[in-house]
Amino acid sequence: MPMHVIELVLKRPKKAGKDMRNSKITVLGTAYKAEIGNTTNTPARIIVQELMNLGAEVVVYDPYCEESFGAKKNSRSCPSSQKSELRSDRYRPQGI
Repeated sequence: MPMHVIELVLKRPKKAGKDMRNSKITVLGTAYKAEIGNTTNTPARIIVQELMNLGAEVVVYDPYCEESFGAKKNSRSCPSSQKSELRSDRYRPQGI
C-alpha cells in the first residue's frame, strides 16, 4: 500500500510538468491509527522516507504523534473544529 501511495503522489508533479525534486509535500497523519501517537508499523514511515529519497521536501503534521521520520515537523496546532477535517479516515462523504 505505501508504494501505491507513492506512485499516486509521483503522478501529480509529472502532470504539471515538474520534477519531484524540490517539490513540497505535506503528510497529514503519521500514526498507525487515528487519535493515537503510536507509529508502530505505520505505512507513513515508508512513504515519508521514500519521498525524501526522491528529493521532495516533506513536512508532516499529526497532532497526536511526535515522530516525523526525518522530515520537517509542522507543530502548529489547529483549532479542534478543524482536526477532523485533517484526518482522512474521519471523512465520510454523504450519498456516495
